[in-house]
Amino acid sequence: MKSLAEIDLGYGDATNYRKNKRMAQMFNEIFVKDRNLERLLQEDSFFLIGEKGTGKTAYATFLENREYKNTVTKVYEISSTDFQIFLRLQKSGYLQLSDFTKVWEIILLMLMASEINKRDIDEFGPKRSEKLYAIKASIEDYYEEAFIPEI
Repeated sequence: MKSLAEIDLGYGDATNYRKNKRMAQMFNEIFVKDRNLERLLQEDSFFLIGEKGTGKTAYATFLENREYKNTVTKVYEISSTDFQIFLRLQKSGYLQLSDFTKVWEIILLMLMASEINKRDIDEFGPKRSEKLYAIKASIEDYYEEAFIPEI
């Protein structure tokens, strides 16, 4: 019989399972695949909303750690500092509250475009990725001017 000290109870936060391959494997083995996961993967699901501690990060971590039902997932952590930048821009008069949606939409689309470009290069090499030149040029333009308040 193992002593309590010998038992690996894992982490209390699913975020930690993204950083360690061995622990990611453990997480994939213990994660409960239920009807909520299946509902999340339906085409008409766009958001996963819930109180702190209800498993939102666990679903994201599970889906990012492995391919599941032909779903590709990438988790981006948005810190409270990022949100503070929005508030500062808004208080300075550069950003109206109604613009928040547009700005987040652009940020999310840019993150997706960057991920598509990266995966295309990883999968097919730089020669194939030349077909994505317009996306790459847009990404570069965005990041060159992203922090100019007028943008």
